[in-house]
Amino acid sequence: MDLDSRPRSGGSAVGSKSSTGSPDKNHWRHISGKDLQKLPKRVQSTTVAAVISKLEDAAHKVKTAALKSLPHLCNKGDAAILAALTAQLEDVHAIVREAAVEALGHLGIHGDAATIAIVTNRLEDSASNVRFAALKALSQLAVKGDAAIVASVASKLDDADWSVRGAAISSLGRLAQNNDAAIVSAMTEKLEDTVVKVKDAAIEALDLVAQEGDATLIMSGVTATLENSDPKVRVAALEALGKLSEKGNDANMRAVAAKLEDSSSLARAAAVRALSHLAKKGDMSTMVDVLAMLYDPETMVRAAAVSSLSQLCHRGDADAIAAVITMLEDPASEVRHAAVGALSQLLDKDSEKAMAADIPPLINVLKHEDPGVRVAALEILSQIGTKIDNRAIQTMTAMLRESESRVRVAALGAVGKLAKQGDTPIVSTVKAMLKDSVNDVRAAAVEALGRLAARGDAQIVSQLIASLQDSNWAVRQNAIGALIQVASKGDAKTLAGLAAKIEHSDSNVRGSALKVLAEVAEKGDRKAIAAAMDKFADSDWFVRNAAVLAFCQLSEKGDASTLASLMGMLDHAESNVRVAALEALSQLATLADISAAVTRANEAGEAGEFYQLGLASTET
Repeated sequence: MDLDSRPRSGGSAVGSKSSTGSPDKNHWRHISGKDLQKLPKRVQSTTVAAVISKLEDAAHKVKTAALKSLPHLCNKGDAAILAALTAQLEDVHAIVREAAVEALGHLGIHGDAATIAIVTNRLEDSASNVRFAALKALSQLAVKGDAAIVASVASKLDDADWSVRGAAISSLGRLAQNNDAAIVSAMTEKLEDTVVKVKDAAIEALDLVAQEGDATLIMSGVTATLENSDPKVRVAALEALGKLSEKGNDANMRAVAAKLEDSSSLARAAAVRALSHLAKKGDMSTMVDVLAMLYDPETMVRAAAVSSLSQLCHRGDADAIAAVITMLEDPASEVRHAAVGALSQLLDKDSEKAMAADIPPLINVLKHEDPGVRVAALEILSQIGTKIDNRAIQTMTAMLRESESRVRVAALGAVGKLAKQGDTPIVSTVKAMLKDSVNDVRAAAVEALGRLAARGDAQIVSQLIASLQDSNWAVRQNAIGALIQVASKGDAKTLAGLAAKIEHSDSNVRGSALKVLAEVAEKGDRKAIAAAMDKFADSDWFVRNAAVLAFCQLSEKGDASTLASLMGMLDHAESNVRVAALEALSQLATLADISAAVTRANEAGEAGEFYQLGLASTET
């Protein structure tokens, strides 16, 4: 679709209408200042009316899209809009009711009793997603400390759906009075919930209350839970203490340290993590306790201890670095990965002397017989490699030929970060890896090329465009990122290659090509915008979503032709197109943008498009 080809009304007489009944475009040059001041309201009412009309659409997904767009287009507290939203709360489709509740949360006035009552009734909806949305909306609308609302929200703490329980806890954290002992007790009890995310929500809510209320009340309840017979509950209590307690609190640190001897490895690992939050940096006693946990028989405990050292020890601590380097040889990959992360924090990258001492041991680990250990060494070197010399890079490049695919992946990651951009021999070696039979290796090669290839390298761009149709999702995703890094903005050959992929039979390829198009095409590129809009009607949701995002990113905000085109698509025969147009409209323009676009069109004598859509009128 050519966005420049939309018909415009025209005529000869100033202020007259053409033979088609549309006003002559020159009429708009003579609208009074008073009329122009009124125009935004006219545009608002007409635009919102067009969207609200979609609430009667036969397709529930169109209704949902319209509901989601209204908060972007309307002002809070509009009685007519709130009434329209309320009417959708009885829709047979839960997803429509959910969107209506969410919109009420955005558009209702904070503290408005009528809106709050309407939303509160949805706490008894048969669909859990609607109850969830109602709890979130109440946290936006209700006044903190409203006893009736707090009681209604608290009634959902035992909801059969875990997401609703979590939402109730989060809402209470915002709505309950800070020193409400009953609510604090109820949230503390939720540390015993069977679902981890509910326990996490309880910790966050307690943290919010602790910051604003009586932390002592909370601490006493949480500390008592450390002795619960269920190890998962003890873990939740330890996590809560680590997050809620004041750093350096001796009593809480002693309570947590005692759990380093817990019979459950889950609890021991949680105790290690909690200590890393509670203890002050450089606390020797805690450091000794954590170092001892490096020898725990359980993998998760050793991994937690390694990670905690980077938080407890100062950067450049030689003893801690030496201890963590030895953990690169741990038989468990989880521990080795933890060591990589810890070393990236502990190594003093700004000290030439320190790096000269620390890097050689890591280079030696590249020769370890265990491929897992070699991978760990490659990962840490790629993170700290500002001082890596060319010989080390050559060693890593040679590792691209290793039989173990995970080593090749790690070597590609390291070479991609450490080698110089535009190094032709290395780029050529990495490019050859695009033919590797292992998906992860090809994905890593594509990512490395994004870092190493020179901007505008036509040969590499061509290879990367070909990778957009790789059978593996990760390769395609990395090709998107690499193309954005390598392709020159607005390059005709690149755009031509993408245009072909946008018409590919595989929806994954079409969607990936659209994502690259959004970044590589110049903003305002009419051909690119038209290509994206054409895919609003694609049969695949991934492609339609990518098309909307590309359309919005490439379109000039407030462009009259673009906005008019979107408004014209709201009545398209295909429901998917109507949904895409609503989504694009909500992302691309506010009412002020649409008003400004019509005003500019008036002043330029080109408001015909808007007149045909009912967005402009000769009436005052």
